[in-house]
Amino acid sequence: LKVVKKGFNPQVEQITVKAGEVYTYKVKPFIPKLKITESGNTGQQQIELKVGKLKIQSIPVSVNISIPALSINTTKSKDEWLAEDVPVGTYAATFKKGSKTLSYQIEIKSNKLTHLFVNIMSGKVEDRSAAVEQSNTGQTLSSINYGSVTDTRDGQTYKTIQIGSQTWFAENLNYKTGTSWCFDNVTTNCNKYGRLYDLETAKRACPKGWHLPSDAEWGILIDFLGGSNIAGNKMKSTSRWNEKGNGTDEVGFSALPGGYRDSYGYFYGLGDSGLWWSATEYGSPTAWSRSLSYPDDDVARYYYSKGSGFSVRCVRD
Repeated sequence: LKVVKKGFNPQVEQITVKAGEVYTYKVKPFIPKLKITESGNTGQQQIELKVGKLKIQSIPVSVNISIPALSINTTKSKDEWLAEDVPVGTYAATFKKGSKTLSYQIEIKSNKLTHLFVNIMSGKVEDRSAAVEQSNTGQTLSSINYGSVTDTRDGQTYKTIQIGSQTWFAENLNYKTGTSWCFDNVTTNCNKYGRLYDLETAKRACPKGWHLPSDAEWGILIDFLGGSNIAGNKMKSTSRWNEKGNGTDEVGFSALPGGYRDSYGYFYGLGDSGLWWSATEYGSPTAWSRSLSYPDDDVARYYYSKGSGFSVRCVRD
């Protein structure tokens, strides 16, 4: 169930309704999308605050979590409790179990996961956020070093990132050439998510020194990230994915949900999915691709019509 109010963070909750049951849902207080206005000699600048995530584990498993500023007052009953799209800031929280109460100041940082382990028995809260940032590959969010490359054909500059033995674009290509589209034919979507290309255009769209990755090159990246079952979560960006689809972006690949265009000319999936071409064909009419979608952590491998419009990530020659 997703409840949306303009100017506020949406509420997303999983509910269970039984057959024949009349279910009454009480809308919780909305949390505004906060903004800061900064005044100075250079004039006025408006900044929209980014959000983070909050994960809580505890001993015992069942504890009451109260964060008044976020209108949260709930009982945790499973191993992990996760709140997403939490506005950046410091929040007073209390954890209760029976007669025991524990108070703690929670700090939410931009595009970060705050991971707390609450021990009601000892009266301590352990912040495990730094450990969570450590990637299985040994690369940490704080140690990601982006490079850059400028496409001399149109002057656009793209971030690049080395992942294992490969160097990739850390953004979708947005070079206007051949048979390519902006999602829904809206130019601002190209600026946010890059262009969508048919296969033949995609094969020659990357700038000099770079190329459209083969199916095998995609495989090298995914194997390096631990396999297709978990690599998707590590590749996804930490924002712009609908529902609970954001990833951890552990290695800086920053995969965006740019959607796709089918071979009949219809657009689908903006915010829900991202599909990228490989240069490896599968028979005459189709070619292999890789796709990510919410809320899955895996990377899917399918073959599609060459006339479809997918995103392009370039890899260094």
